[in-house]
Amino acid sequence: MKRILIISVALLMALLPTVALADNDVKVDVHVGRDHITVGDVIPLQIAVTHPQGWRVAFPKLDTQWGDLEIRKQDAPTITANADGTETTTTEIDVTAFRPGSATTPELNLTLADAQGAVQNVYAAPVTLQVQSVLKADDQTLRDIKAQAELWQLTSSPLPFAGSVVLAAGILIGAAALAWKHRPPQDKRTPRERALDELKELDALALDEKMNVKFLSVRVSEILRAYLVDGCGISARDLTTGELAQELKTRGVPPEIAAQMIAALRVCDDVKFANDISDKQAIQNLTPLTRQIVTAYPQVQAPAQRGSRILQGVQP
Repeated sequence: MKRILIISVALLMALLPTVALADNDVKVDVHVGRDHITVGDVIPLQIAVTHPQGWRVAFPKLDTQWGDLEIRKQDAPTITANADGTETTTTEIDVTAFRPGSATTPELNLTLADAQGAVQNVYAAPVTLQVQSVLKADDQTLRDIKAQAELWQLTSSPLPFAGSVVLAAGILIGAAALAWKHRPPQDKRTPRERALDELKELDALALDEKMNVKFLSVRVSEILRAYLVDGCGISARDLTTGELAQELKTRGVPPEIAAQMIAALRVCDDVKFANDISDKQAIQNLTPLTRQIVTAYPQVQAPAQRGSRILQGVQP
């Protein structure tokens, strides 16, 4: 009886997120825009989140390698109004699979901010894609394996053998060319360039003062912490703001820069965790301050002037 009660409670806890999602009238759909998929094809995945009017959805920036798939392109989200008064936020992600068989998309975690500024997570369920090989095995007839001596006795001409070599080489070259053509694009931006681009995209959003304050704070915190990890080698994602302040001091970050970093993150924390939006000036200054931090640290060393080594040894 006790075991049955434990299992019942576990099932109830597992159903809670689904019930909450239904109560909020949020629906996440993933649509595969291609029926027949072969190795190297570009597969469009459309992710649509239907939600109440005025809510905002943040889609994460995916890495080039995404589970069994590789990202070719990720579009910016668009918002459309529905006849029933809801809205649908949609984005399209182009992926490619380079191995035949089943390829499953990872579970996608989306951040959703409601009209009161409360933030929650919703998930796009994994989708399994069936990827076919580009090679067609039309000839499936079984034949006896003959010894090499017997094969040479059938013909004395080297043309069939040479033709086979040419055909095999053509197949290999064609497969290599196909793989090269459909190779995923590489993000050649530096961590600083990536952070500045994301801040620019954030500035371009039409943010309402009340509705998107928490959304803005979440994104600024994510961008700044990601830059500290990728651009400065500081494990900012694994530390609280207080722990990060001590880590910046240990790393020898200039005090004025460290103070700006902690100030920006504390504003984000106050909005995210305490719903404190009283300091409107500090909230409005989040993206300019973060841009200033990213631009200033670490400082880029100017190239040495030509002839400086000679001048250093000259006495006046």
